[in-house]
Amino acid sequence: MIRQLPLTMESSALSALDVRERGIQFVRSGEVESAIDLFEAALKHHPGELDLLTLLAECYLQIDQFAMAASYYRQACQLDPTNGESWSGFGIALMELEQWHPATNAFQQSLQFAPSNHRSMLHLGFCLFHLERPAEAIAPLNRCLQSDDAVLRAKAAGLLGNCFIKLNRPIAGQVFHTLHRFSKELPIPDIEPETSSLLFIDPNAARLAWEKQRKIAINSTTKRPQLCFYIGEPGHYDPTTLIALPVHEEALIHYFTQTRLELPKGIIFNPANLHHQQEAIRLATILESAKDQMVESAQTLYGQCRHLQPTYTPGEPLRIFLNASRSHPSEHATISSLAKALKQQGQEVFISVEQDEREERTQHQLVMLREHQNFNPHVTFSVNQLNNRWLADAVVNLIWWQENRLEQPHAAVHSWRENDINLSPYRLMDSILHAYGADKVERQAYCIDPAVFQQTRPWEARTKVIFIGSAYAPSIEGHSEHDAAILEILRAHFEAGQPLTRQMCITLADRHEVPRHHVSHHLANAVLRDQSVMWLCQMAPELKREQGYEVEIYGRGWAENPTVQPYYRGELPQGEATAQVYNSARYALSASHGTIRCQRLMELAACGATPLVYDARSETDAPHWENHLLFYRSREALRHALTRKPKADPREIAQDASYDRLAQRVIQLAKKQLSQ
Repeated sequence: MIRQLPLTMESSALSALDVRERGIQFVRSGEVESAIDLFEAALKHHPGELDLLTLLAECYLQIDQFAMAASYYRQACQLDPTNGESWSGFGIALMELEQWHPATNAFQQSLQFAPSNHRSMLHLGFCLFHLERPAEAIAPLNRCLQSDDAVLRAKAAGLLGNCFIKLNRPIAGQVFHTLHRFSKELPIPDIEPETSSLLFIDPNAARLAWEKQRKIAINSTTKRPQLCFYIGEPGHYDPTTLIALPVHEEALIHYFTQTRLELPKGIIFNPANLHHQQEAIRLATILESAKDQMVESAQTLYGQCRHLQPTYTPGEPLRIFLNASRSHPSEHATISSLAKALKQQGQEVFISVEQDEREERTQHQLVMLREHQNFNPHVTFSVNQLNNRWLADAVVNLIWWQENRLEQPHAAVHSWRENDINLSPYRLMDSILHAYGADKVERQAYCIDPAVFQQTRPWEARTKVIFIGSAYAPSIEGHSEHDAAILEILRAHFEAGQPLTRQMCITLADRHEVPRHHVSHHLANAVLRDQSVMWLCQMAPELKREQGYEVEIYGRGWAENPTVQPYYRGELPQGEATAQVYNSARYALSASHGTIRCQRLMELAACGATPLVYDARSETDAPHWENHLLFYRSREALRHALTRKPKADPREIAQDASYDRLAQRVIQLAKKQLSQ
């Protein structure tokens, strides 16, 4: 109070200009409150003085009294509505008060009267982003990138990155986040090359990346090569995974919207190079535009396919359209074998599948829709996918559910059509399908190709005990506390020789509030299958010593298991290589939760191996083939089974499991449905 009186008395004798200069000196020396006292006292003697109102507002901003700052800026804007700087300050005060709508209006007013105010552009973009209007924020933030102020440019780039991510434009988001981190001198994280095909601004960088021959994991069993794109002329000896792209925008958009190959998921550039910056922004814009066009094309094709009229005339061949993906080799093999059988039975068949491993399933979806439209099928057939959103009402759609994809996280919402027919291999799948609203459910067991899976070596000449299949434990690494609790209960039941029933899995899932599919598929199999394989490996020295048997384990995920590792022999491709290994087996393990009759059982039995099968008879329909299989539920029962031989030849259970029979069934079901 001692200092306020002389300031107040002095300010009455000073001119507005003198007050301004004296107040600015206070601010520069850090005495902002003294400046406020001086300006407020002067304002009483010079009411309506615009300069004093603005100075007061700026001072209150500096000491974070945003409501007072907003009050003085409001008065300044009322006195001079064309002052862009006042509107900008008013917007900043309102923004700090999180009054996003009026702040947005203030910055828009500022830019109307001061169109080159880059700070207002930045703040307008910030407010629009907070109002969930990221598309509108892009224009002012792009203009802010032209500022000479490096700090403003860095902030604008970061906000642009956030806007593009919000708009589901991850490539543009990645480019602008890179620019933001570079401008702020922050470390720029690498795009994980093992997860993405990439576009390189520098062709030499693309070639160096290609030389590393990286593979991208599509799922737990499949990888594809990383594609390295660059802008420029192709080299004479460029490999098929090093891809040159045209320079001009129109040609690039045409390429991206028509190619069957996976599109780049990120852009690699040098943010210190101005040309690289400009090219990265240009190419990100083109890529995102191409993706938008592809979505529009897909929606158009959905509508066109739904209006197809595939009239069927009895006595003529059916046109059967089969959907497959190379990312699921077993499903692809199923579709290929069925297509062969259908052709042999006189039907017209088209398989929609990626032409090679460079293609991506999501990219192939557009190709598939075009193929479907051109083929105009009477019947469609898929494995583990409903695939009915684009189908005309008259099309009969058969889906063979070989595994439960309905309860997986992020599974699509299923809407069943009158002409959707579900093929289910076992009772558990029936109940899941019915629970998800499926009406037509038909029993269809697994099939094999008898030309591939057949006995080529006498049983007596074999000395191996085999398991072929993936481990489940790696899929639940780093599991939650809920998972740990469920696993403990499941292991206790399994070790006690008690069955792991579906109802038990449902109860545990609901009690711990985790997805039912996660418990019944991942956790139950992580116990049942992985523990069965470890039992087998623990018995291996005794089996070798007493019976001369060699234990061999094949598949993904076993290499890091210390119990299994000494007996691990790597991964096997589907088909003949698998059949060859089964023909070396005297015994082969089939351990799956909730079923007995699975693809693995049919294959090993057809090759003459004696099946060691986890006893799930209480969960599955007959036949249970008690005379053909050796069942176990405990370690002791598994060891005892390895001293026995079944009463009947296991090959008998695979005799009817042919694709010829499945083809006949598909034709029969389709014609019956089409006649109704």
